[in-house]
Amino acid sequence: MKHTITLLLAAAFAACASLAAASTVPAFSTEGEAFVDLPFVDFEDDGSNPDIFVTATAEVDFLGDVVFASFEILDAVSFNPLFFTETVTSYAFDLGAGEDTLEVLVSDITGERAGDFSRGARIVFSFFEEDIDGGSVAASVDVFATPIPLPASALLLLAGVGALGAMRRRTS
Repeated sequence: MKHTITLLLAAAFAACASLAAASTVPAFSTEGEAFVDLPFVDFEDDGSNPDIFVTATAEVDFLGDVVFASFEILDAVSFNPLFFTETVTSYAFDLGAGEDTLEVLVSDITGERAGDFSRGARIVFSFFEEDIDGGSVAASVDVFATPIPLPASALLLLAGVGALGAMRRRTS
């Protein structure tokens, strides 16, 4: 019985660890056009997603570092802000063969859906650099949320209570 309890606790701990692993889930997605007029870069939604309207703007210095950035998602009907941030924690370009991406990690999110993003968000702009024509390029935007994990202690507590119940049942 002692080995069974140990195995149950080990399984519960493994389940907690896998649930607590930081994964991201898609939250918003749309397409539009990015306008490049250095030092400014703007994204304008083309209305392909009828539920939301997305705007983004950034200012970069001569080294390519972000000086200022703003990202906003509005409800397409009420124009209430669902998601807004001006806090970029990091960013990375991937200008390889095929589709190019700009991945931006943000925090300090406000808006009606801010609770979905309490641990921050990952925003991915996808485009084809070779398609830049006159300072603009078709682009898509995907916003991913990092969900709030169920605390590991909750599952461990349940496993412990179950183990105590099993021990009590065995002794009576």
